[in-house]
Amino acid sequence: MTTLFLLFTCLASEEPYQWPLELPPAVTSSFAEYRSGRFHAGIDLRTGGTGPEVYAAADGYVSRIRCGPWGYGKAVYLRDGGGRTFVYGHLAEFSSSLRDYVRRAQHARESYTVDLMPEPGEFRVKRGELIALAGRSGTRVPHLHWEVRDEQSRPLNPRLLDISWPDDTRPIIRKVLIVPKGTASAVNGDVVPVVLEARADSAAGSFACASVTARGEIGIAVDVIDPANGGSTVLGVHTVTTSADSREVFRVQNDRLSYETMSHGRVSWHPYYLSEGRFLLQWRWPGNDSDNFALSESSGWIEVGDKPRDVRIEARDFFGHSAVLPLRVEAGMPVPEEPVARGSGAPGTVKVDCFGEGLLVTAQFPDAEPETPVARCIGMASGTEAVFRRVGPGLFRAVVEAGSGSDDFSLSVEHPRLTPYLESFEVFERGAGRVAEVDDLVIRSDARSPYGTLYLRVSKETVTASPGLVVMGEGYRLWPADAPLDVPLEISFPQPAGAYELSQVHIYSKSGSGWVRQETGRSGGRLTVAASSLGVFAPMADTMAPAITAVHPTAENTVTTSARPEIRARVTDNASGIADVQITANGKWLLAEYDPFDSPAATITWLRDEDLPLGENEIVIRAADGAGNVTVVSRRLRIDEEPAGTP
Repeated sequence: MTTLFLLFTCLASEEPYQWPLELPPAVTSSFAEYRSGRFHAGIDLRTGGTGPEVYAAADGYVSRIRCGPWGYGKAVYLRDGGGRTFVYGHLAEFSSSLRDYVRRAQHARESYTVDLMPEPGEFRVKRGELIALAGRSGTRVPHLHWEVRDEQSRPLNPRLLDISWPDDTRPIIRKVLIVPKGTASAVNGDVVPVVLEARADSAAGSFACASVTARGEIGIAVDVIDPANGGSTVLGVHTVTTSADSREVFRVQNDRLSYETMSHGRVSWHPYYLSEGRFLLQWRWPGNDSDNFALSESSGWIEVGDKPRDVRIEARDFFGHSAVLPLRVEAGMPVPEEPVARGSGAPGTVKVDCFGEGLLVTAQFPDAEPETPVARCIGMASGTEAVFRRVGPGLFRAVVEAGSGSDDFSLSVEHPRLTPYLESFEVFERGAGRVAEVDDLVIRSDARSPYGTLYLRVSKETVTASPGLVVMGEGYRLWPADAPLDVPLEISFPQPAGAYELSQVHIYSKSGSGWVRQETGRSGGRLTVAASSLGVFAPMADTMAPAITAVHPTAENTVTTSARPEIRARVTDNASGIADVQITANGKWLLAEYDPFDSPAATITWLRDEDLPLGENEIVIRAADGAGNVTVVSRRLRIDEEPAGTP
């Protein structure tokens, strides 16, 4: 290990920028990798725990310092002489001069959370100078988030600056997704996207999969990874290209991002197939303006035509290690044989799915059915009908696409063996904000809310509250839950009447088996939230105050000779979440760190950065939840002088 480290140190001295850790470089997350609802703006480095020293990448100055329990936690922003910014996140502690500067600001504001902008000459640093210790602030697992931004504060792939780390593995293509576009397209005789498993072929970096038969236009998406660190880590790739008959159709190249379009990661991987794989799109989803998707003149859709197409997908890392998957696309549309007789006569079912720009309507019968169902879109601006096509003996599909300017419509499906089906949908289009009223809800969209077209179905939902919560009104399901939103929808509920204080009532969204409080506005007798994702929502009152446990000092009356005794506690809330927690001594605010990711429960810990006065001290730990419920725990702490002669 010593030899390896010395070798790395020698090599690092020749690099244009200083590697931030005195550890063999191990990257655990790569640039532009998948993150829920966004891209990863930097790289993550393995630290092996909390405490490794973090060093400045270049000569420059500290332009920003942040400290808080969320996001990057404790973070340092270093501006170099060329105008680039290096961000160091999830730190355990700052260097002594930066720590003292931050603590002065925290005391002045009586807030642990601060976002500070020192003057350019206040904290000048040299390349290789110690600026912090690595940790896990703002997250659960210790690591260092390292990010490079250009002169316009756009995140850059560090590889572009000749910042290097080992990479001797090829990418691996795991799956490919073939998506038909619109009502006139199909794959393998169906309008449902097809997932194909990829398998390693005989040659290194070569993969194979089954062929498909298609009609109309198709889009390609690929589930691809780049193994690292002996296979223990899965990274993203640098470039993915798709070609058809030797002509490049689309390219994604992860060199640069922009914080203005960072959330467009929501539609860079297929948002409706995340349960089956992370399928990086090889076409531009409507509204996706991210820089790494703006390299191709083509939108990425492939016209199949009437002849076979040879599609080739290639994924490469920054050093050119590649993985290649050829895909044979046969032209045509298999026509299923129509049954001449009905099967058992058992009733069928209707199901509506959403995989993109339209609604997919499926009528499924348990056996052969010669009669095609009829679908009607009532109230659609275009006045068109969705047409069912036979896919199998008892399987029919129809695609519904609203005409431009449609605000809402009702979908009707009729057939003798089907229970009459009628549901209503609100239509929201990118570029045209609107307000919809559905039952007691008012839903407002910004012109940039949906990526493309959103078909929103609203239905009442019976909800059961978690312990500490009381349901105060109707619950609603807003479908589809996977619908990607750029700008949140504003959803307004009627203000419920009840015995609880209005401050205790918020809108909650379903998350797994529990509920998450949403920031709730109150105006005109209504409760309003900004929903960045859809699902089940309900107004609820939080009646349970936070819990403060494992308090130290443990005894209610404690005597000590230390002027800086340990003061800490665990803080939990199972309903609306912790909104504020603080420690005071005799009414004076103490600088305490709140760690929401500590295990087994969040903690509040005094940082012991000043002496408490001799004599009696009343220590108070106060925690407030998002509904304004408050819990207070106090301890009497007497600080005595040490007996004379004590060494």
